[in-house]
Amino acid sequence: MSSFKDEFQLKNFGFGYDKPYKFSLSEWRWPHGIFVAWRVFWALWNVGWLIRSLQDQVATEDDGWKWFIYLTNWSYLLLTIQSVLAMIVVVNNTCKGRKTVGDFTEGESSTLSGAASKTTCLEKLSWFFTGVSFDAAIIVTLMYWTFIFKELTKALSVMTHAVTTFYALLDIFISATPSRLLHFVYGSLIGFTYGMFSLVYYLADGTNNAGKPYIYDILDWSNVGMSIGVTAGLVFVAVPVIHLFTFGLYTFRTFLSQRCSCGKQSDKKGASDGQMA
Repeated sequence: MSSFKDEFQLKNFGFGYDKPYKFSLSEWRWPHGIFVAWRVFWALWNVGWLIRSLQDQVATEDDGWKWFIYLTNWSYLLLTIQSVLAMIVVVNNTCKGRKTVGDFTEGESSTLSGAASKTTCLEKLSWFFTGVSFDAAIIVTLMYWTFIFKELTKALSVMTHAVTTFYALLDIFISATPSRLLHFVYGSLIGFTYGMFSLVYYLADGTNNAGKPYIYDILDWSNVGMSIGVTAGLVFVAVPVIHLFTFGLYTFRTFLSQRCSCGKQSDKKGASDGQMA
């Protein structure tokens, strides 16, 4: 694990990484079949609930396309894409016989197998969506329960405003996927894009499902100062702070993993010494 100051190198805005096995294995070296099942379960779970969310919008509202105006749905779409890509990465490498660290690193010195030690475009794309979707899920959860929630009426609402964060936090601790501090910029870019979308939607006389001339009342552009403040807060405060939080969880996970590995190595060494005695 690199030092904190190393995180601020310009190259860390990118997605180059020399340990591709991190995207296909559990941090805790679970039996590979269990980790594959973890990935497949969440991909199918999220796809199923995404379809349910779209059906709910179409069934209860005249304008089904308005599903796409809500930040919650942007966030859940990102998370669904993330879980599907993560599943594809794991299943793809499993089909190629890469189920352990050794399967990725064996024969790296040769030109042919050396390619396996490079992070693929698919793995980089999965990494990108992991960062932005996990940050978005946590932010949406906090914003919903703090500013928007009035009463709980649907299981779907619990799924898109609570279970999403539960999944993100669990996956941060279970998978070996790395995190880079500077990747917060991509979440901030998405936050800025949504803020500008809400402004354009307001200027185009768009309405929400309740017929109000805004998407969320905290992003009502008839109150320009408040809306600018909310957008700026999202871009420059919420996303960086939440990304720092998830990066901290990743750092804590790797710390625990290293400590556990050291403990296992010590136990093995002690047992070996005992046999020799």
